[in-house]
Amino acid sequence: MKKELKKHIKEDEFASGLSKAFHVFETYKKEVFIGLVVVGSLVVLVLGVKWVQSMNMRKASETVSRMLTLRQELETKPENLAKIERMVAEKKTGRMAGLLLATHWVEKGDPAKARAYLEKMDMKPRDLLSYQARDLLGQVYVLQKEYDKAIEVYKKMEDEKPKEYTLDIILFHRAEVLALKGAKDEALALYKKIQADYPQSYYSLEAADRVRRLESGK
Repeated sequence: MKKELKKHIKEDEFASGLSKAFHVFETYKKEVFIGLVVVGSLVVLVLGVKWVQSMNMRKASETVSRMLTLRQELETKPENLAKIERMVAEKKTGRMAGLLLATHWVEKGDPAKARAYLEKMDMKPRDLLSYQARDLLGQVYVLQKEYDKAIEVYKKMEDEKPKEYTLDIILFHRAEVLALKGAKDEALALYKKIQADYPQSYYSLEAADRVRRLESGK
């Protein structure tokens, strides 16, 4: 039992590490570019592995594995898109299928289609997959310059204090949206909070850089 618990803890740390490493905003003032060519494959792969390991039913495990394979081969086999779309309606794998399709359309430069899948997704239970989807939805709103909606998404996630998704990611993304919106004082306060509360975090280093930019721009 202890061995199994340690295994799950390591898996959660690995998934969190990948999420931190690849959630990168390329431009600070004008536009936020979502690098999901890498995120879409790696993060969803981690989610898929965790789902497969947690599935008790062999059939469900095989479905998740097949869905991940379809996503990985999508660039060379566009016909796979229709197959994944059919999986959205399946009870056990529908949320992951929706997230896969959303990341695909963001990568293709069509945030409107990504938004359609994300807004229809059942965000319960509040697990890693749910928070990943909501984070992506916030980024989609940013791409469409709907900053207030993005801030609302991140503020709600923050208020929930999720155990499945590290809070420094959420705070950093909210601060980025505030800066893009022009609320620089609020963004600056949030960046400093990240530095104070998460000094060892990857996002603490990023926040320090943003603080220097904001303060030098005053």
